[in-house]
Amino acid sequence: MATRVKICGLTNIKDARHAVACGADYLGFVLVPSSPRYVSAEGVAAIIADLPEGIPKVGVFVNRPLRDIELILQSTGLTIAQLHGDESVSVVRQLGTERTWKSCTLMTAGDVEAVVDFPADVLLVDSAVDGRVGGTGRVGNWPLAAELAARRKIFLAGGLNPSNVADAVRSVHPFGVDVSSGVEQSPGSKDPEATKAFIDAVRGVG
Repeated sequence: MATRVKICGLTNIKDARHAVACGADYLGFVLVPSSPRYVSAEGVAAIIADLPEGIPKVGVFVNRPLRDIELILQSTGLTIAQLHGDESVSVVRQLGTERTWKSCTLMTAGDVEAVVDFPADVLLVDSAVDGRVGGTGRVGNWPLAAELAARRKIFLAGGLNPSNVADAVRSVHPFGVDVSSGVEQSPGSKDPEATKAFIDAVRGVG
């Protein structure tokens, strides 16, 4: 099965269209005001209105009230909620596990056991940087991610770029890979050549 690719931290229609044209499987939008890649719900809706319906669109949230997340999903056309905060199992179940991803960080083998049974459709394995939500450019623990990938459907994130993503796929065997800062010219502005190179590198693994 081909490894899926998510281009995250999109802030404008040009970059989103280019990601689709290059073959991205998922598009990600950060609805966290403190992020340099923040897009308002209205901004996300405007971008999604100009995109093909078939490609899943992922909204990144941190500790937003359940009702807010539900309303944003409904009003924007986002199809998946990616939760990066302290959201409980109850929140995931109320949103619907089939349309919810949960971010986690893996520092020890105990961290793998702590998240392996979390009832989300996907676990997004990211690197930990205090006060930052994704897009850190820091590579995570690939051996632990591989352990989790053998037991759960995961997206690998954290420090991925066109130069290392093929090695990451071979090492971890994730369901998908997620990139934000690794294909940027500046926060929130994608480098078209890097976006294409990243996706091509994943496709080249076979």
